Amino acid sequence: MTTPILRPIDKTNVFWNNQKFLFFGGYDYHRLSWHKEVIEALNDSNNIYGINSGGSRSTTGNHPLHIELENKLSDFFNTESAVLLPTGYLANIALLQSIHTEYDMIFIDDNIHSSILDAINMLKPIIIKFDSLLINDLQTKMETHCTSNIHPLIITEGIGTPINGNIPPLGDYLKLAEIFNGTVISDDAHSVGILGKTGKGTWEHFNLSKKNLIQVGTLSKAFGVYGGFIVGDKKLISKIKQSNVYIGSSAYPLPLCRASIKSLQILKNNPQKIVDLQKRSISFKLRLNKIGFKINVSPTPIIGIAFKNQNINHKLKNILIENKLYPPFIKYQNGPQNGFFRFTLSSEHSDEQLEELFVSLKKFIDLI
Repeated sequence: MTTPILRPIDKTNVFWNNQKFLFFGGYDYHRLSWHKEVIEALNDSNNIYGINSGGSRSTTGNHPLHIELENKLSDFFNTESAVLLPTGYLANIALLQSIHTEYDMIFIDDNIHSSILDAINMLKPIIIKFDSLLINDLQTKMETHCTSNIHPLIITEGIGTPINGNIPPLGDYLKLAEIFNGTVISDDAHSVGILGKTGKGTWEHFNLSKKNLIQVGTLSKAFGVYGGFIVGDKKLISKIKQSNVYIGSSAYPLPLCRASIKSLQILKNNPQKIVDLQKRSISFKLRLNKIGFKINVSPTPIIGIAFKNQNINHKLKNILIENKLYPPFIKYQNGPQNGFFRFTLSSEHSDEQLEELFVSLKKFIDLI
């Protein structure tokens, strides 16, 4: 499968195959990468600080802007401290590299992201997979394997599968962690800025305590910038700053620090943007189900559509192209083997654009 070459034209359209298409893909959920104030913060900082931080933060690359952004992150997520990493992928690796010796056994969702798999494969702990999002299977396996002297770690993603935007039963995971003296890691890469009334992620969506919970996130999705982070207590963050990943990585670019600070401020000051996207996501999914689709109805903006029959996939792709909608057909880790369509709604899509997508999908469902 050839990787498409896309050129964004504006917040909701791309140039592909020499034509303009309406775009419902990617993960810049609020299109903050296009926000005037975020871009201005980035551009102004380029002229002041240059592009490269010039070293690891453990040597010569540490800067007050790094500290300021980490403070803004801990403030946004109501934690004692935070640490920046160059990417969300590396954030997961740095976290597990720092804490794995504290746990005797790791329970992971069998659809977990490759960054988690890469981290635990490097460390080679005792790993037990449980059926994706199924609390009963996790409970059975923990009851089987967790004797009184076992300290377990449960790892999940805040939006549980790449195809349908399911949300894991995080509260149930935390209950099991408490029973068995364990901890839960929630990779909230797709959840921060999306779930919860103020965008704090899966724990806020369920109104949960963060006891026994470690949260990982990224600035590259809902926040529209780049980089990964971990938020937690000072003891945890101090350990991560002693990891090989943190020490050996180039410092986060300063212009991105300034852009991220601005993006956090925009979402913090505009929580209605988050709530509105949740409402329109639920509404749109309900409409699709009424015409014959079987879409999991959650407040996430991800809509996954998959068919094992490739001819049916081609029909949907052709209808989308005929109606000048980019066909977001992808083959991705833990997704269906034959690929699937992953549509994502954004805060910046107009009602008219949503209707264009709906009409095209209705044409398709009427054909099959």
